[in-house]
Amino acid sequence: MVQQLQVNEADAARVKAILDAQYHPRDHEEAQEQILGALQDVQHLLGWVPLWATRLVADHLGVTENRIYGLLTFYADFRTEQPGNHIMLLCHGTACF
Repeated sequence: MVQQLQVNEADAARVKAILDAQYHPRDHEEAQEQILGALQDVQHLLGWVPLWATRLVADHLGVTENRIYGLLTFYADFRTEQPGNHIMLLCHGTACF
């Protein structure tokens, strides 16, 4: 968790640039709809979604950090910890058994 709090200023600037360029909600409802797209863009850019990035997304869209974190932990495709050099994906679905 300590590692997530260390903000790389270059990465933060890149995240802010994406948010400024692509996400301009007109109201609260539209902001809610844009959360997942913003988180996907952050993860695509950084390889994961660090805690400091959730704060940037929340501030930019005008939503709570709790809302952001709730979506991050609900969807299994999001990574909240920095990935290692190798990633292993396991299927737990019925089709895989």
